[in-house]
This record gives sequence, structure tokens and C-alpha cells, in this order.
Amino acid sequence: MKIKDNIYSYLLTPKNAFLEFNEDNTGKMTFDQFNKFIIRLSQYAGEAIPGFSIIKDIFDFIDIRRDGIIDLNEWM
Repeated sequence: MKIKDNIYSYLLTPKNAFLEFNEDNTGKMTFDQFNKFIIRLSQYAGEAIPGFSIIKDIFDFIDIRRDGIIDLNEWM
């Protein structure tokens, strides 16, 4: 899965993608929101949805602070 390329192809910019999937507008994306984002992005791109462990690994990689959420600074 080419997340960055697909974001620009289907969701305009990374910031727009974050804001769209941060449903509660807290500026902090939970794993559930991130999971929905990856699933939707995969569907837009016509790609297979990655397995749970892959999605979790990507989330953990982005979650630099290791606090269980991704804020906009970590995202960008």
C-alpha cells in the first residue's frame, strides 16, 4: 500500500485526510479512526485492505510519543 501517494490521489493532502478522519475534531486520531482511514484509503485505491497487525504497526510507527493517539504534528 502506498499511503502517501493514495492520500494525494484521493484525499487532497495529508492534513485534509487527518481532519476528515478525526471524527470528533479533537486534533487527535485514535487507532479506530486510523483503522477506518486505512480501510477507506484502500477501498478508494482498489487495493487489498492490510491486515490488523500491519495497520497497528503503521499506527505505532506514526505515534512517536507512544501515547496511543496520533496528533497532527506526528501525522505531518
